[in-house]
Amino acid sequence: MNLLNLRQMVRDEGAIVIGRILWNVLTQPPLRKRVLAMRRVFQQYQQDLGYIVLCAIAD
Repeated sequence: MNLLNLRQMVRDEGAIVIGRILWNVLTQPPLRKRVLAMRRVFQQYQQDLGYIVLCAIAD
């Protein structure tokens, strides 16, 4: 899983979107703290993480 990997994010989202995300992360300390915490968890458990598929059907 390459979540929060900058190179993969640029490929998935595009440079302009990533620029906006980076600006928000750099200028908003609570957001930066949350993103860095998520990144640490992803890196710590990268061998154990996989993909989860969710399918919902509306009645």
